[in-house]
Amino acid sequence: MRTDMFGWFDDVSSNPAHNPGLEAPCVVCAKKLSRPMKTISLMIDGDSKSYFYRTHKACWDGISEREQWLIESSVIDNIKDSK
Repeated sequence: MRTDMFGWFDDVSSNPAHNPGLEAPCVVCAKKLSRPMKTISLMIDGDSKSYFYRTHKACWDGISEREQWLIESSVIDNIKDSK
């Protein structure tokens, strides 16, 4: 997974420190994002940043909970590898 597929907040400000923007690809289908979309937030134990990524709503809703878990695990691994 590419690092331009997720963003993060360094603190509680309303603006992300890194925002992949709406031009980023969906983490499920890898096609350019379009509406309607879903933003998924996550935290990593021991990390002060709050991370997020976006998907097409239909893509996310169309996969199983196990597939969602695998994608989230991949995002977390990618975040850890990008440090």
